[in-house]
Amino acid sequence: MFNDQEKELIKELNLESFSEEEQTKQLASFFRTLNMKVSMAVEDTLKESQLREFAEISDKGNDDSTMEWLKTAVPDYDQIVVNQTELLKKDIQQSGEDYLAVLNKVIDK
Repeated sequence: MFNDQEKELIKELNLESFSEEEQTKQLASFFRTLNMKVSMAVEDTLKESQLREFAEISDKGNDDSTMEWLKTAVPDYDQIVVNQTELLKKDIQQSGEDYLAVLNKVIDK
């Protein structure tokens, strides 16, 4: 059910002992959190006019157009994604707490 990248992430996050259903839920939480963190990091790089333009494009709901705009307006977008992914994984791996509790704390950072 999981692709190779998801399987690797399951290992990295120590979710191997979870049921497949729970792993799916945990991965969904991870990616929602990652999306929020990436969005916040990207917003920090944009000027006010770009933020308005980004909001307009995002509101149209066309993910391809949004991604194309992001990669043009934010040249280091891919690196932001990599950095935020690594930071989130590190936060989760270093915590001895419940996975979802960690995600909720990370969202507030």
